[in-house]
Amino acid sequence: MNSVGGREKVSFDPPLVLTCAMVGALDQWLKDSVQPAAKEAFSSPVSKIIGSSYACRNVYNLPDGHISQHAFANAIDLPMVVFADGRKIDVTH
Repeated sequence: MNSVGGREKVSFDPPLVLTCAMVGALDQWLKDSVQPAAKEAFSSPVSKIIGSSYACRNVYNLPDGHISQHAFANAIDLPMVVFADGRKIDVTH
């Protein structure tokens, strides 16, 4: 998936691999929560999210851990947000 949204499209770099249910939930979350908060706090909508999705791995990459939801395309990591005005926020720090 390269992007979601209608009027305020959010693109993903690299494209995400997600289940259909996850795509719907992500679109709803961006529309109902992320975009209103971004406009209020930063006066600019989110235009891109840099992250990752599908990865066939265990939780926290531990050899004896349970299979991660990333392995089922039910989880995403969203470490960086890019706003329409070009500002970036790295949420990993």
